[in-house]
Amino acid sequence: MLEPQGYRLNKAKAEFTKKTGEGWHKFQLIFLTRSTGLEINPAMLIRKHIVEALYHQASYFAPEFHHTTPTIGTSIAQFLQDEHDYRFRLINETDLASCHQGLLSLFQQ
Repeated sequence: MLEPQGYRLNKAKAEFTKKTGEGWHKFQLIFLTRSTGLEINPAMLIRKHIVEALYHQASYFAPEFHHTTPTIGTSIAQFLQDEHDYRFRLINETDLASCHQGLLSLFQQ
């Protein structure tokens, strides 16, 4: 789905990562359980290695977690701040196609 743009799927983390010379970009799917099914909240994360190297010189993060921290991240809804919700409802199987198409369209946007 996102491989043509250079992203790789990490199934365990429900995210797509694209490595860059300066860090990485991630398109992440956050799944929330709701009373009527699941809500999928897409988010984006960006890491700049040089910024993180400086930050971790003074941080209290354990060294094994230094390579996983993003420099900046936000939900797509928060980033775009327009009239759309950008959250997807997955209540039953009939919602799969619309969720898939909506997420792909949102990523391309």
